[in-house]
This record gives sequence, structure tokens and C-alpha cells, in this order.
Amino acid sequence: MYITLAIGALLGCSLVCNFRQHARARRMREEARRAAEDAALERAALERRLAESEERFEWYAEHTENVVFRMAVPAGNHTYLNRAAIAYYGCSREELLANPALALQVLHPDHHQEFFRQWESIVSGRGCTPTEKEFRAFAKGGEIRWMEPHVRVVNDAQGNPVALEGLVRDVTEQRRTAHALRDTEERLRRAQEVARIGSWHYDLRTERLRCSAKTYQITGYAEGMEVTPQHMLDLTHPEDRERVDAAWAKALTGVPLDTEFRILTADTGEERWVYNRSEAEHDADGVCVAVTGVLLDITDRKLLESQLLQAQKMEVVGLLAGGVAHDFNNVLGVILGYGELASDRCGQGRDPLPEIGQMLAATERARELVRQMAAFNRRTETRRVPVSLNSEIAGIGEVWRRILPRTVRCEFHLAEDLRPASADPNQLHQTLMNLANNAVDAMQGEGLLTVTTENAVLEGHACPCCGDPLRGDWVRVSVSDTGCGIPPEKLGRIFDSFYTTKGEGQGTGLGLYMAREIVADHGGHIFCRSTPGEGACFEILLPALPAQSLPEPQAGPVSAAPRRGGETLLLVEDEPELLAINTAFLESGGYAVLTARDSAEALALYAEKWREIAAVVSDLNMPGMPPAQYISRLRAVNPDLRLLVVSGFFTAAQACGGDPGPGAWFLGKPYGREEMLRAVAVMLGDGPDAGGRAA
Repeated sequence: MYITLAIGALLGCSLVCNFRQHARARRMREEARRAAEDAALERAALERRLAESEERFEWYAEHTENVVFRMAVPAGNHTYLNRAAIAYYGCSREELLANPALALQVLHPDHHQEFFRQWESIVSGRGCTPTEKEFRAFAKGGEIRWMEPHVRVVNDAQGNPVALEGLVRDVTEQRRTAHALRDTEERLRRAQEVARIGSWHYDLRTERLRCSAKTYQITGYAEGMEVTPQHMLDLTHPEDRERVDAAWAKALTGVPLDTEFRILTADTGEERWVYNRSEAEHDADGVCVAVTGVLLDITDRKLLESQLLQAQKMEVVGLLAGGVAHDFNNVLGVILGYGELASDRCGQGRDPLPEIGQMLAATERARELVRQMAAFNRRTETRRVPVSLNSEIAGIGEVWRRILPRTVRCEFHLAEDLRPASADPNQLHQTLMNLANNAVDAMQGEGLLTVTTENAVLEGHACPCCGDPLRGDWVRVSVSDTGCGIPPEKLGRIFDSFYTTKGEGQGTGLGLYMAREIVADHGGHIFCRSTPGEGACFEILLPALPAQSLPEPQAGPVSAAPRRGGETLLLVEDEPELLAINTAFLESGGYAVLTARDSAEALALYAEKWREIAAVVSDLNMPGMPPAQYISRLRAVNPDLRLLVVSGFFTAAQACGGDPGPGAWFLGKPYGREEMLRAVAVMLGDGPDAGGRAA
């Protein structure tokens, strides 16, 4: 029984074990089946994605204009060529796949050696290291095209090369465009060089300033140097700096820059005139993001304008000289007449003082005429200051009354509250003289010439002449006549250089041109309104300044009797009459006077007695030696020389041909005794500053 039970137990255990083994086997088979199914699904997904990827690749490859290829290594035959490759080679796909040499035939012979060198490197496993980024190939029609390859070597699991695949892009048009761009840039560079025009671009977002080579050359900075707007502003001439800084600040907000100013070059400090113009670039919100401009060297033009301005003055010199000669003859007539009457009175034992007084008054009028003539004709640097246009026009009106025909009436309607303007008085006089001269010609010497001034506030207007917008506060000066007027077909050209509506030989055509240049240089505008048969009206607009811009009137010098002298003076004058009268003037002031009639005599006398001579009173326009040399030799004798230059020139610089140096004073001829004695007193440090002035 026990044996039977044991055997039963063993059989039961065996059955249980077999059951468990069968169950485990079934689970393992199920897991293997599921794993196989998963692997099959994954493989199917991979194959599907691969097929999709290959389909996308083939779609892209077939629709690109670039050549796409795949070559077997080392066999060298193509295993894939896209449609662009078939079209480029001009053969069928089958022909190209069967004969790889057909593809090689399109390669330019100059590149064959490089191709075989690269192929050998690929086959040997060293990889592809092309030395040429682009190569030439023949198109179907025989045209040579430039191609840019992008290739890679495909290796197997062991690292052996099995394929070469890549893309080849036609870059012929790109190269042509690049060459054309370089040619254009070179032509632009040469044009800028010839025209003396530089260009620049300032990006407000990056704060980077880029300049052309010509801009560097004009400004004197080394080409390629990192420059900023501050570098450029620092070159501005001190007298122009405030105006240029204000214009640049406006340019950064989008206001076009359009200004002429002087710079001192960075390398040599040379003074140059430049013209700077810019336009702003805005983003979608209208914010200024960049400023692009040009810089033009106008130094030669400014010099030419100065020469033209001086030459154009000669156009009215005849008119001016004729009027002055008329008045001068009247003055001489007064002096001659009263001189004869004074002589008669002396012969009769009567007091000639009334006649002498009239002669002195007439002489003063003659002196004023000479000063006006000299002021009109002298050369001066442009210097703008706040001026009252009413005062300047009143002054030029006095000149007009003397020189214009008596049959031309002048009327002035000057606004009492007229605001000042920044102007150069000499250039303003020149402009008004040009307009008056034209008006007299248009009226054929008879009619009404009217000058009107007024303040003007303009918004939304444009200049009829140049088209620029007119905004803000202006001072308007209108000069109108009752002449023949200007035909409409000529009105648009009257400000052109060398254009004139007058008959042949009756004008240079520079008057209105220079008027426009002067007004534009002042930041203003000039234009003309005219109707044939009804006269013409020229309007000048200058930017208005605040009323307080005018300087406060200075009190005149206090009149005081010259002190009694006692020093010894050396008087040098080559005109005997002037030498005699000046000696009498100085001796009446208590001075001891040594005289010389030329520079050589003066130098010899000064070298001998310089220790007892307190000062030299000398004309410089004398025979013997140039003024500068004469002064230099006087100063060589005594470095502490005190010199009073008396001259008929307008300034000491004109009389001396340059700066006379320290210790020099100036007294312009003609002068009276009181003026001369005051000038000597000032020079010696003992009198009020009247008459003479430091040179």
C-alpha cells in the first residue's frame, strides 16, 4: 500500500511538472509569436517610412533644378540621376546609367585632372577633398556653365566606400550677378572718386557707421578705421559745430540732412568745405532705423563761388562808380567853391570860418562815399551774425539813392516788429544790389522800386523755385519793380548760371545765380513771381531768429580831449603834403616828430634813434620794399615796436599784405587831427579807444 501511494505521488508530481513545462513552452511560443509580429510591424513601419522618405527625396530631387546623382564606388557607374541631370546631359537615363563616360564628357577639360585625382582618393578610402569649389561644364548647346558641387562619400559597415552621392548647382547667373555687382561697385567707386563724392550708412539699431573709401579720403581718416558719427562731428569747424550738431540730431529723427559746412581733416587739419545730404529709412511703425547719405567735397566749388562773387561785383561796379563819381564831383564842387570864397574872405580881412566848416562837412561826405565803395568791393570771408534786415536795407537804400537813376523812385515798407536773421551783411548787400540792378534794367531806367519786409509763418507751402517744403518762422524780403516782367517760359531758368534775359553783351548771367547761391547758403529760399507787362517781384525767405538774438547796442566811445604828448614819434609818409599836415597834427598834440619819406630812410633813422622813439606812425604803401619786410626789419631793431599803420586800405591786413603782428594799430585814411591824436594816445596807452584800433 505504501509502495502504491509512493508510486502515485511520483506519477502526480511528474504530471504536474509536465503540465508546467508545457505551459511555459506555450507562453514562450506566444511571446515569440508576439515579438515576431511586433518586429514585422516595426519592419513594415520602417519600410513604409523609408519608402515615404525615398518618395519625398525623389519628389524633391525630381523637382529641383539642381543635378542630383549617386555613383557606385569603385565601379563608377550611376545608380541614380534626377530629371535635371538627364536634361542637362542631354541623354536618356538608360544611356547614362549604362555608360558613365557620357557624364564625364560635359566636364571642361581643364578640370579632368582634378576629377581623376578626387576619384582615386575616394576609391582608396582617403575621402573627397576638392580643391575647387566651382568648375566649368558644357551645356547641351555648347555654352560653358559654372557649376558648384556638394558631395559626400557613403561607406559600408566596415568603413569602405560604396557610393558617391551629391548635388551640383548651376551658379552661372549668380557669378554673372556677382561680377556685375563688383563692376558696378568699382564704377561707383571711380565715379565717387572723380566727383569727390563719398557715401555713408548709419544703422541706428546696431549703431554702426559704414563709409565708402572716398568718405575716408575726404575726412582724412584711415580707410577701414572703425568710425562713429561722433568721429565725423569732431571734424566740424568750431564756427559750424553748433549748426551741424543740430542738423545731425534732426537727421536721426528722420528729417533729411541737407547742409554745407567746413571740416578740419583728421590727418592734416586742412580746412575743407563739404556738402552732406541724407535720407532716412523707416520701419513698419514709421520709426527711423537708418540714415543713408552722401558727402561731397565742395572746396573747389566754394573757391569758384568766391571768385564768381567777386567777379560778379564788377557787373555793378560801373553803375556804382558812376553814381559815386557823380556825388564825388558834387562834393569837390562844394570844396572848390567854398575854398575860393574862403580865400576871398581872407583877402578882404574877413573870418573864413563858415566856408571852412562847409569844406570840412563836404570832405566828410566824400570820406563816407569812399568807405561805402571800399566796403562794397572788398573781399571778406563769409561770416554770419544776427542782423536787423531793416537796418541793412536802410543802409543799402542810401547807396541806391546815390547810384540809381533819379528817374527810379525807391520806396521802403519795413515791418516795425521784424525779427532778426542770421546773415552775412556784405553778401546781403550784394544780393540786394543784384536785384536792384536787374530791376533798373527791366524798367529801362524809369519806374518804382519797392522793398518790403515782414515776418512770415509758413506751413504746408513749397518753394516755387526748388520745391522744398517751407515750414516754420521766416523773414521775408520782397523786391518788386514796375518793369516789363518775365515771360513764363523764361521764369524757370532765371537763376541758372550764365542765363540772362538781357540782350547780347548786356549782362553776364551771374547776378541772379549768385543771389540764389548766397540765399541758399544762408539756409533760405529765393523765387520770383512775374506777369509780363506788370513787373516782377523777387521774394527772399531767411530763417527767423528770436528777437533777443540781436546784440545789445554798444555805447559809443567817450569823447575826450587827447592828452598833451611829449614823446618822440617817427612819422613816415611818401606824400609831401600828407607828411607836412601829419607833422603839424602831431606837433599840435605836443609830440616831437622825426620824419622820413620812404622805408629805407625810416629804417636808417629808426636804427639810429630807436631808444628815444616811443612809436612809429607810418604809411606802408611806399616804394622801397614790401610792407611785411619793412615791418619785420623795424621789429628786428626793436622787438617791442609800437606801430600805428595809417593807410587808405580798408584794414591793416590789406595794407600789410597779412597780419602785421603784435604791437600794431591801424588808422584808416582819411582822418582828422583829433582822430590821429586819439589813435596815438591809444597806442601809447594813455587815451580812450577811439579812432585807431589794434590791428
